[in-house]
Amino acid sequence: MAEDPKAVAKPREPFSKELSEHVKLLFGYKDARAELRVKPPGLPTIPVKVSPERAEAIKKAFDEAFVWAMKPEEERKAGKGDIERQLDDRAKAKWGFPDGHIDLYVRPMKLAPWIPLQIDRDELLKGKPAMDEVFAWSQLPKDVREMQGVE
Repeated sequence: MAEDPKAVAKPREPFSKELSEHVKLLFGYKDARAELRVKPPGLPTIPVKVSPERAEAIKKAFDEAFVWAMKPEEERKAGKGDIERQLDDRAKAKWGFPDGHIDLYVRPMKLAPWIPLQIDRDELLKGKPAMDEVFAWSQLPKDVREMQGVE
């Protein structure tokens, strides 16, 4: 059966990965950016754009948090939650806790107070491959992203 020439193609959506109940990661954009959609309880969703230049730093932070979370429980007992990385002007992460979770802090504007969210150890372990995918997308050649990505 022939396609209707008047049919309008539905725009493609970015790839979407859920890091936790309150944190969604979108990527697959032509310009190699990613976006965190953070939904703090009782507040509107806060979008945090991740530039391609920041993707490597964010991947490194999640890699470090992942390594901490993978340590045996006995080794994590001494953790004080004192490892912190600035991800963006509006996002930072803190880990090193005995239970292996990561605290993600976001703010709607640069001068607003930080809003904390917790990504538990299991969510971090499942979310790490998503961060790897975001970084891999940002490393694709521009022409590939232009052809396969979304606006």
